[in-house]
Amino acid sequence: MPAPGTFFDPELAAGRGTNHGSPYLYDRAVPLIVRAPGRVPAGATRITPTSFAAFARTASSLLAIPEPPGLAGSDAPDLTAAAARQ
Repeated sequence: MPAPGTFFDPELAAGRGTNHGSPYLYDRAVPLIVRAPGRVPAGATRITPTSFAAFARTASSLLAIPEPPGLAGSDAPDLTAAAARQ
């Protein structure tokens, strides 16, 4: 296992990107800032990790596009609804 603060990817080719594959939270957590007047109250924050399914459902809702087909039957929340209740 790589030590904290180090990076190792045997498939990495220079100039072709990186990943978030280590077990450390600083590497796996990706911040997201949303501005959606009338949908997400100003100053609302969420500090707990969110599943990709919840992110996809929320992004679909904010963009007013159909949800990805794989979300059918998922219990992942639309986080705009949770933010509206805060």
